[in-house]
This record gives sequence, structure tokens and C-alpha cells, in this order.
Amino acid sequence: MSKPKADLPSQFEEKEPTPITPIRTETVLSQYPLHRLAKKANQEIRVTKTNARGKVVSTWEVSSSRKYGEPGPLAYKLDTLLVNRAIDEARPHIPEVIRLGSLRDICGALGLAADTNLVKKALLQNASAFITAKLDYRGSDGVEKTFEFGATRYEVVFVGQKLPNGQRADAVYIILHRTFREFLEHAKTRPLDYEYLKVLPPAAQRLYELISFQIFAALKNGNGRARYLYSEFCRYAPLTRYEEWDKVKKQLYKVHKPHKESGYLSKIEFEEIADEAGHPDWIMWYTPGRKARREFKEFTTKRIERSPAKPSLVPSEEGREGKTTLIDRLITEGVTESIARELIDVHCDEVERQLEALPFRERVKDRAAYLVKAIRDGYALPTDLGEKKSRAGKQRQTEKTKAEKQSREDHREKYMAVFFDYLREEMKRLEETDYESLEEFYDLFAGLDDVTQRFDPASRDALMLSEFAEFAGERPELEVLTFWQWDQQLNPQPFRREKWG
Repeated sequence: MSKPKADLPSQFEEKEPTPITPIRTETVLSQYPLHRLAKKANQEIRVTKTNARGKVVSTWEVSSSRKYGEPGPLAYKLDTLLVNRAIDEARPHIPEVIRLGSLRDICGALGLAADTNLVKKALLQNASAFITAKLDYRGSDGVEKTFEFGATRYEVVFVGQKLPNGQRADAVYIILHRTFREFLEHAKTRPLDYEYLKVLPPAAQRLYELISFQIFAALKNGNGRARYLYSEFCRYAPLTRYEEWDKVKKQLYKVHKPHKESGYLSKIEFEEIADEAGHPDWIMWYTPGRKARREFKEFTTKRIERSPAKPSLVPSEEGREGKTTLIDRLITEGVTESIARELIDVHCDEVERQLEALPFRERVKDRAAYLVKAIRDGYALPTDLGEKKSRAGKQRQTEKTKAEKQSREDHREKYMAVFFDYLREEMKRLEETDYESLEEFYDLFAGLDDVTQRFDPASRDALMLSEFAEFAGERPELEVLTFWQWDQQLNPQPFRREKWG
């Protein structure tokens, strides 16, 4: 099998950032496949998960209509761009009947010529796709729920047909299944860039939907890369899964290309592994690009405008998690749990302010007692707090950089002997494929005889391999990996920079 090669930096630069139009999609069912995006017809869509004891804990299966066929790329675009958009605009109270517009309107929204028959068929494919599912999920209220379903998500009504209220339809409508509609009202949602979704080809759009979770988490936690398995992508897209690297590389090239060109991804790396059954698989390491960082910033710092909803008496999951974190921090400082909870209930904002300032206050003996009084009385923050935080941040960054540098040096030293074995194999390869270049290296190395004649054989061999690595590094056409390229692509235990932030 040929070795994966490091991706070259994208040659495309985003001249002017395109506007980001958020669309909120639910986070549970959207992760499961429903549409056939591969060219292969009659592809089974079935996902089953088991626990450690082998018991089935969740199921997802889609059966298509014999008459209308499997929902394909057009049906996928129709669902994700029109139906999801209409549902999102109706939140928080999603109606049973949703108007999509005329068939010509739908063609225009999808950027199609006025081929209404294709759109009608895609609508019927979606409406006739029978889903059998049992999934556990956490609702938007933080409560664990189960989605048990054995039906189609919605039915479609065309112009002239009767609506539930007895009137004749003046456009295309969908009527949501009661259980599916209830699920949508209680499911968590996440924002995606609607304008970006529109311009992506179906497989690339599906990748965006799937890896957006990992990209968001990587940026939130300060990690340099996001991780996603090739086999998982094929299962949840769904796409044909290959076991030969050349076919995998060709398949993913078109999927990744739009994301590199847009700047959503700045770098894509592959790490070959084997799955539990011993079949070849690849970890896909994604480095978020400018666009991904811009989305993260907009979606986390701006409140997405929508119709005002009634305030909930139940705190959101994020709110509960934030309060739990503050309680834990107070307890760590020596505050009792009962007092910590009281402070959170009455002075939540002040708790955050005083915890932030505490490390920079001087002459504090009893930290717990001081902190409680500071919160209750609203002590003023140190006037030089910003300067002290800046100095402390710089110090932490310096220490982190120093520790990372030392860790990289230790890692390189640990695996240098294995890397040298790789270089020996590459030199053997060049003996057969490009001996002229290898001979050029030997001539250059011979010029070091005055230096190397004093070395023992092992030291001379190590010097030769080091010189060969430098020689090959200046000649990319030789396709010899540098140490760090080898480490990320071929080393089973590569250096992980993300742990350093």
C-alpha cells in the first residue's frame, strides 16, 4: 500500500469573508444517515450500537420506497436547505403543517432549472423514507429522553390536494409526524452557516455537518486539530468504504477540496490504523482554518437573532454546568458546599468576579473567609488586575512553550532510531527508482570524510542518516518524509501538540 502523503497548503485564499447566516439544526438525528450520497444504488442504511456487554443500545434504519427510490443528493439538499430552514424559522413552536412554496419556488431556492418533476420525486423520496429508530438523547431541558420511532418523518401535500383543515393547498406543504414534531421541539440545536451549506456539494456538505461538532470542540478547548475516523464518515454520510489508500485518497479529495478552498480547513492529515476487525482505517486530523474560527467566534459571541421566546423556569444545561463549575471552584478554595450554593443563588456574577481576582490579591491568609466576604460585600477589584493577569498569562505561556519545546525534543530523541530505520528503507527505494539522486548524496557525504574518519561505525551511520534527511528535505521530489511528517503520518504514537493548547 502506498503511504499517505502530507497535504500541501491550499492555494486558494478567501479574498472577502462571505456573510454567515446561521441555521439551527437539531443535533441528534442529523448525525444519522438518511440519504444516499454515494453512486452505489440500494446501499443499506443501518446503524446499530452496542454496549460493552454486546447488548444493542440504539438502532437506526432507513427503508426506501420501491416506487420512488432512495432519497439521493437532491432529496438531501431539499431536506437540509428548505425543510430544515422552514423548521428553524418556526422555532420555538413548530407547527404541524409547514408551507415550502411552489415547485418552481423550490427549484429556484435549490438553484435548479425549472425541472419540477425532479423536485417532486425528491419530495416523495423524503416523505416515503421509513425510519425505524430507538435512540437515547438529552433534550434541550437537560432531561434524558428516548426517541422511539417507526414511521416517515412527514407527508407531502401538493397544489390542489387537501390540507388537514380541509382547504385545498395553494403550494407544496409538509405535514410533520406527531412524534417527530415533538422530538424537534425538545431536541438540542447547533448553528451552521446556511450560506456555506448552500454552495457545498452534497458529500462535502455532509462532512461539514458531521465534523462541525469536532471542529467546534477543538476550538473551544484550544486544541490544534479535530479528529474524525474515515470509517465513521462512511457510515454516517453514508459513502462506500474502501480499504485501499489510493481509492480512499481519491474519494476524499473531492470531499475535502471545497473546505480547503473556503478556508474552513487549513490542513488535513491522515493516520493509518486498523479497526476492531483488523480492516484498514484512517484517522482524519483536521486543522480548523480561518472560516471555522470565524464561525466559532460568531456563534459563541453573538446572540443569534430570533423571535423572543417565553423565559424558561428550568435552567439550561449550559447554565447548570456553569453553576456546578463555580460551586466546585468555591469548594476548592475552602468554602463549604452549602455556603457555595447560597452564594451562587444570590451573587452568581460577583462569584465569578471575585474568583477571577483572588489569585492576584495580596496578604490573604484565610482565603475561604475572605472570598465569602468579598462576594457578599462586593469588594472592589485590584486596580492593576488587568496588568497582573497579563503578566501571569505571559508567564504561563512562556512556561508552556518551554515545556512543549522540551517535550518535542524528548519525543524526537525517543523515536529517532525508528525514524532512521525508515530512512534506510527510503534509501533502498531510491537505489531502485532514482539512483542518480542517491549517488549525488553519497558524493556529498564523501566530502565529510575528514570529519567522519574519527567516528565509530555507529556514530558514522547516524551522521550519514541525519545528512540524508537534510539532503532529502531540500528535494521534495524524492518524496522522503521529514522527521515530523513521518511522526504524524507513520508513527503509531505521534507527538500530540494539542495537549499543550
